[in-house]
Amino acid sequence: MIVRSERRLDYNLRLIAVAPGRDIFRVVATITGDTSRPDPNIARNGFEVPLVRIAPDRWRGTVRFRRAGRWRVVVPNSAPVGVVIPAGAARLTLAVH
Repeated sequence: MIVRSERRLDYNLRLIAVAPGRDIFRVVATITGDTSRPDPNIARNGFEVPLVRIAPDRWRGTVRFRRAGRWRVVVPNSAPVGVVIPAGAARLTLAVH
């Protein structure tokens, strides 16, 4: 997959996959370290998709979803650090079979 930003960024984007039926904020906050109440089942409920920058406004990554269902893929940041509340800077729902 290729992820593009609207403009050139001086920082890297993050991409997080949230399992079907799981709370987006809790999964994203656990993965980014922005919570005092981390999700104890994070290995089952979501993961960060490794991205490699291929241009000033593009990143490439490969993802394998662990099970079927409606996964949400979230770009949690719109700045060098932090999380956009409630559900990220961008969100896409994917039906995985």
